[in-house]
Parts: sequence; structure tokens; C-alpha cells
Amino acid sequence: MKVITSINNPKVKQWLLYKQRKHRLEDDVFLVEGEHLIMEALHHEMLRELWISDAIDLNFNFDKITVSPQYIIDKLSQVQSKNTMIGLCRIPHLEIKQTKRLFLCENIQDPGNLGTIIRTALAFNFDGIICSHDSVDYTSDKVVRATQGAIFKMPIVLADLETTVADLQVAGTKVVALALDADAKHHLDPVTNMAFILGNEGQGITPNLLAKADAKLMIDIQHIDSLNVAITAGIVAYTYQNKELT
Repeated sequence: MKVITSINNPKVKQWLLYKQRKHRLEDDVFLVEGEHLIMEALHHEMLRELWISDAIDLNFNFDKITVSPQYIIDKLSQVQSKNTMIGLCRIPHLEIKQTKRLFLCENIQDPGNLGTIIRTALAFNFDGIICSHDSVDYTSDKVVRATQGAIFKMPIVLADLETTVADLQVAGTKVVALALDADAKHHLDPVTNMAFILGNEGQGITPNLLAKADAKLMIDIQHIDSLNVAITAGIVAYTYQNKELT
């Protein structure tokens, strides 16, 4: 256990950098706050370091703990509510060749939506999520909290989706775009390897990416024009969840 009492300590300055997306992705880490998420990270062996307030008496079976006055924890925190502990976690990684079910998220902007998609994908046995570079930062505090711990078990990567689609198709994956187009089908027979493209909340999937999909799928709805992207993901994940196909 290490004790740090100065706000000018180099380690404090390093962790403050992790409030910025650039530095999180460079070091392959993200921050989590609150006992629930930290316990999840510890359980799934994603916790690299733990920083706690000297105001609490906490018995953690973990060897990389730093203790500081609460004002340092407040300085490191990304949320308004007071937390007494902050964890540094590693980012899970995905091997695309080992997947049967994927979500491809293009320019998803709402942290709650992306967090819900991550949580939903895990619930229905998807193997991973690939986000476009212009999507909301999946390592941000708002997204991490919205996943309710699912981020520790769901591999996520950033990639150029047009290139990704081409690579998946070469590997034998059927790429399906969720779209409201007139030629979209209301049902597709499941196959072993499938990837589903989810588009931006307001604009949908860009034309270039849409044109590269093997098929288009539209959820049959009534009385309204469209569904929230996270709800759409839930329906698709439930319908096409990774089961043994017969």
C-alpha cells in the first residue's frame, strides 16, 4: 500500500491525464468510480490499480492500492457525487476471427445508448462491439457507468467500419445493416457468423457503409416511425443471440 498526500505528486498528475480520451487510449486504460464497479473490475481481473480515500476503512484483497486524503480523490473524480475510491482498469480486447455475433456501431453519440448496447450485447451472448472512431468515447465515465459492469466482460475496439466490414465478409461473416429502407427485410434466417450495423441516432447508417452490407433488416413496428438505437439493439440481440444453430 502506498500513501500520497500531495496534489503535485507525479502519479496524481498521470491519473489526471486519464480524464482525457487520448491518454486513456494511449495507455489502454480507463477509470471507474464507486464500489460496485470496482468490485466488478476486481472480479473480472480488469483492475490494475486502486486509489482510495483515507477516510474509509476498506479491506481489499488487492496489492496495488494508493491511499490519499479525500481532496485528492475529489480532484481525480469525473463525477459530481462524492466517491471514496477510483480504479484504473485495462481495456478488454477483441479477436475478430473468433466471433459469431458482433455489433458495429457507427457514430453513436449518446453515452447512455452505447452503454446500454454494451450491456445488452453481453446479456445475449454477443462476442464484441466495434465502434467507429467518431462514436462517443466508450471509455468515458458516462458510458462505463451505463454498462453497469458489462464493459469488463464485453470486448470493444475502435476501427474504420468500412474496412472492418470487408474483413468480416472475407472471414465468412454476414453483415446486416439495421435500416428503414424500403428494400429492408423484416426477418433474416440466422447463420453462424453475423455482424449487425447500428447507425447514428439521428442520421442512421451512412450511405457508403450501408451499401457494403450483405443485407438490410428492419424491425416491424406500428404507430411510430422508428425506435431508439439501444432498443433496436436489444430486439436484434434477443432475436439473433449466439445459440447453437440447427
